[in-house]
Amino acid sequence: MVAWELFAELASWIVRMAWVLDRRIQERLLALMVGAFFGQGRRLAGVVQFTVGQAFQPGVSRLLSGKNA
Repeated sequence: MVAWELFAELASWIVRMAWVLDRRIQERLLALMVGAFFGQGRRLAGVVQFTVGQAFQPGVSRLLSGKNA
């Protein structure tokens, strides 16, 4: 898979998950993706993985509590 295809797939995933992800986390993920795409890739891979894992915790908590406004 070409790098720009991966970038496009990740960006579309973030858009599809927007109802779960907090806006700050969306912005952070997009910033990390842009940084990784333009040359900081390997160093940021662990940060992106950690951030994605953290992104779901608030969203899932909101869904379970019924506070997904």
